[in-house]
Amino acid sequence: MISIDRKTLALSAIFALLAWTGNWLNMPLFYGVDFIFGSIAVMLAAAVLGPVATTGIAATGGLYTLALWNQPYALITFTAEALTVALLYRRGLRNLILADLVFWIFLGLPLILLFYHGIIGMEWQSTLLVALKQPLNGLFNALIAGIILLSVQTAFRPTMLTGRFRPSLFELLFHVLLCSILLAGAIPIIVESNAQRNRHEAFMLNRLEQIAQRAAADISFAPDAEIKT
Repeated sequence: MISIDRKTLALSAIFALLAWTGNWLNMPLFYGVDFIFGSIAVMLAAAVLGPVATTGIAATGGLYTLALWNQPYALITFTAEALTVALLYRRGLRNLILADLVFWIFLGLPLILLFYHGIIGMEWQSTLLVALKQPLNGLFNALIAGIILLSVQTAFRPTMLTGRFRPSLFELLFHVLLCSILLAGAIPIIVESNAQRNRHEAFMLNRLEQIAQRAAADISFAPDAEIKT
């Protein structure tokens, strides 16, 4: 019993470190909008460890989002995601992607609308962008974790993770098709994020030019204006 506890603790520490590192290795899309990869380790933990350990791992890895986005709501959402997926996986939904999809449809999206529009007060356009990015990010990470599990399942027979000899053809096709769909869905997000960044930079440049022109006009019309060197 002690060895099992020590093994669980060791795996939890490894997954927590991987989750934090995955969030640290984020991919910026726009100001305050980043793709993070910590939930890959969290999804793997959901398949290997219990809900309690998985929730702790998600909370540990999610601590980096406090520094990344300067708000605690993503941490709350990702921790709830981990707990939901782990519970669904333990209750028989042995598909990380479907379990994650259930979370985002019934709990994740309402939390995003509540936190970002209701509490933070973000505009609807920005809120909807987050509502599109976070589920896509979570499902992509669940897909990667599922592919890792299938790879382990194929390479090591029988696997300790599932107890089955090899993945079924349906599982392989499901992951391949979903990978194609998610990649196709990521393209408009990246394009829109770049477009918003360009519009924001152009707006800021225009504002700075206006401020500079006004400052130059004030200096030129000031009777006592003097340039000191």
